[in-house]
Amino acid sequence: MIYQLVDSSTPTGGFAHSNTIEAAWQFNLFKASELLEYCWDVLLQTITTTVPFVMSSCELFRLADRPEKDCIQKWTEMDAWLSASITSHVTRRASCVQGTAMLRAFSACFPHIQGGLHDLKRSALR
Repeated sequence: MIYQLVDSSTPTGGFAHSNTIEAAWQFNLFKASELLEYCWDVLLQTITTTVPFVMSSCELFRLADRPEKDCIQKWTEMDAWLSASITSHVTRRASCVQGTAMLRAFSACFPHIQGGLHDLKRSALR
């Protein structure tokens, strides 16, 4: 989410959804003077639900150059838990699209992880 906020050119399709902010604004659910507070609430909720996954993925990312079967299994399990924790099918789909785009971008930036990502993709498609 931070990448989306600070760099609109991040190639993730990041503005496919705005985590309720855009829709809430269009439906007049808050006033302009309440925008900062609403954004803060959305950010806190997002952090609360995603930090465990971010921390786990950072640890697994460090191991990406050693794509062992156990590492691939951990990625697959974490992905399943995250998918189950996202209750909105629209949000889940947007998350998948963004995640895929971010993996492509990271793969281009960090070529040493390409083998692990290839193995992960192959595992996910089974």
